[in-house]
Amino acid sequence: MMTIGPVRFSRRVFAALLTVSFMPQAQAVNVLTVPGKPTKDDTAFAIVSKANVKSSHKKIAIGEYVFVPQVGKCWNVGAYKLKRGNQVLAQGHPDEFWPNSTYFTVITPIVVPKSYFPPRKLGVGSIEDFASKMSAPLKVLAPGFTAFGSGSPEIIIERANCGVKCLYEYSIFSLGKNFKKLAKIETGNDSINFIDIGGDGTIEGTGVEDTFSNWNFSSASSPRIRVILRIKDGKLRLANDLMKAPAPTATYMNKIIAETKTAMQPPKEGDAQEADSSQSDKITMPFDLPANMLELIYSGNGKSAWEFLDSVWPKRDLTYEGEKDPVTKQQFIEQFKKQLATSPYWNDVKALNGW
Repeated sequence: MMTIGPVRFSRRVFAALLTVSFMPQAQAVNVLTVPGKPTKDDTAFAIVSKANVKSSHKKIAIGEYVFVPQVGKCWNVGAYKLKRGNQVLAQGHPDEFWPNSTYFTVITPIVVPKSYFPPRKLGVGSIEDFASKMSAPLKVLAPGFTAFGSGSPEIIIERANCGVKCLYEYSIFSLGKNFKKLAKIETGNDSINFIDIGGDGTIEGTGVEDTFSNWNFSSASSPRIRVILRIKDGKLRLANDLMKAPAPTATYMNKIIAETKTAMQPPKEGDAQEADSSQSDKITMPFDLPANMLELIYSGNGKSAWEFLDSVWPKRDLTYEGEKDPVTKQQFIEQFKKQLATSPYWNDVKALNGW
């Protein structure tokens, strides 16, 4: 669920530290209060992100453990050490070629009341709409939460290497009697927003599924799906119970079919494509076609995705953006399925659709 397009969790100076028990049958969780009112342009993600960046410039103590930041020339935390006493148990270094473009941030997952996170419904808002609608002050889980099954305090450290492009990596550590790295997760060009839905101490993430990035489309035109994730056995998995949406209504299907057909009209007399004799008889495949199919598939409505394809594919073959040779419907299906199977969540997608 996590759309199509990146979003970041916000962070800011933490005013009051409260201890609140959100887990009915679990230990109490430290909760920080973050001032700031979400708006359309400055969502809860952005506010918490700024807070986390600022707090990461200081030492953060969790029991016997201490996160020790090293501030770089560009006022970024370009390196860190995670210590217990004088012993360095983990550390992060700047990128060799882009030393001033490496950023380390301690992540504090945002607590999202269930009232702000209704069951998913196709065509109604986006997965992360709640980020602009939450009331202030915001609450986040302080470092030291227990959410990944280790039974000990835990911490998430994000590494962003923004050289030519941003590459994100997340290290999750258990800070108990026996120090342990629970997971190291690389998410490519898109960050993860860590959230605790309902304040139950279980952490989910929202992010972007970019398996179809640059697949027969330019990067800007590529379909990207917002997904909701959980970490299991050190790996990201789709939260299928939160991704699942009811079958699409006839109104929804008619709408996306009409929009896709409109975007698939052949060149009109006088436009640039029609004037180019080599392009005048081609219909370029619109972004809408694979994007709508993916939205249906990642909501557990794969059958409707193929029905949608049957409804919109014209009698003529289509041409991918910037390509010369057209593809038949069968060729598109084979290529689409092959690419979909490369998704890191492919097994979850199959289970979500009963394939």
